[in-house]
Amino acid sequence: MHFACLLALWQDFVGPFWSLRAVLAPVLESYILLDRLLYLEEHTQNNSSTTGQITAELVPLFEPSVSPRNMVIIACRQDPH
Repeated sequence: MHFACLLALWQDFVGPFWSLRAVLAPVLESYILLDRLLYLEEHTQNNSSTTGQITAELVPLFEPSVSPRNMVIIACRQDPH
């Protein structure tokens, strides 16, 4: 009986937390990708004389219907010499 009560209690919490995760996950993943992209751009501006020019793009690799994690950061460094 104790297990059934605990299970019922947890079921009341799982639904709202799962819904919150489903809504916030794409936003957080996009934020992380943009943060990494901006880091590359800022790092290039500050150190372009020693590391060379870096160009970075955020590109969809395939259709989002296949997987929501379809974005990729492509960065190319040009030699400063």
